[in-house]
Amino acid sequence: MEQQTQPDTPQAADSKGTSPESGSLMANIKSKGVQGPAGRSSRESSLRGDVAQSQGGLEIVLARAAHYHAAYQNMLRVVVLEAVAILGLVIALIVYMNVSRPHDIYFATTHDGRQIPLVPLEQPNMQTAALLSWAAQASSEVMTFGFNDYRTRFQHSQRHFTPAGWENFLSALRRSRIIESVEATQQIVTAIPRSAPILNGEGVFNGRYRWYVQLSLLVTYQSGQDTRNRNMTVYLTIERVSTIESPNGVGIVQWIGV
Repeated sequence: MEQQTQPDTPQAADSKGTSPESGSLMANIKSKGVQGPAGRSSRESSLRGDVAQSQGGLEIVLARAAHYHAAYQNMLRVVVLEAVAILGLVIALIVYMNVSRPHDIYFATTHDGRQIPLVPLEQPNMQTAALLSWAAQASSEVMTFGFNDYRTRFQHSQRHFTPAGWENFLSALRRSRIIESVEATQQIVTAIPRSAPILNGEGVFNGRYRWYVQLSLLVTYQSGQDTRNRNMTVYLTIERVSTIESPNGVGIVQWIGV
């Protein structure tokens, strides 16, 4: 039996007369054709959006930079104003300290804490009445002593004299031989003012203020039952001294008793 063979023929075409390869190609062409103008428009829109977004971000950055710059300028102005104000205050303080510099005030005190104003030695440091009262009290104290305590009393009375005045007073006592008489007869000597002291003169002498005072004393010598009174006139030269030497700032520089 003889077999029939058919000659090779091209692959049958599809119902539309195209092969699968040609169909795929056409699909690609159609696809590209569709994406052509629309795709470009989409890309342009996307690009414009990116540009707009970039411009918006740049504007934000520039706005922030402008804000920071303005804030920096304001802060710089404040700092400059504060520096100028501080400098002005420092200059004003220096001028005030130089113009209104307080002067130191020194004062002396007594042993019990009372203040004594410091007065130059060429000026009086007390009123005349106070000085005369001091002279009467000092003279009465100096001329009140006894045979048993005259050393102690004289040591206490020394504060009323200047060093030269004290030596002058001791010399007068030795010349009058009062101490020898008091010791020999065991006398007690007391003195009281007979009248108010008299100021004979005052003024500056060798850079120190002086007063010349005259006063009368009633001096009583008592030994046992024996009492004797004597009127004494004392001439005092009183001089300004340092409060270190005398608490009252004055001292007897000369004592003359007659």
